[in-house]
Amino acid sequence: TGRLAFVSDQFKNLDIFGRNLDIFTMNPDGTDVQIITKNLDIEVDPSWFPNSSKILFSRWNWNTLFWEMYSINPDGTGETKLPINGRNTSWRPRQ
Repeated sequence: TGRLAFVSDQFKNLDIFGRNLDIFTMNPDGTDVQIITKNLDIEVDPSWFPNSSKILFSRWNWNTLFWEMYSINPDGTGETKLPINGRNTSWRPRQ
């Protein structure tokens, strides 16, 4: 898509501990900033699928106290929890 995915606290939707990070996308020149996740959770480590069809990211789960992995469409729809936990969201070819 040519867009960049990044993390910011731009909207300051703070959780009860005063922390919040959301996933955003923008054009490489900094224009057309779009929020992809907007909630009280902490989301980090956005990474594009190799074909740019989805963004992979990690979310802190306050109930389990684990990082969980999710995928989401670039327009913020279709969020899916993946059956793995952690924060390593780099895509690599299978060995």
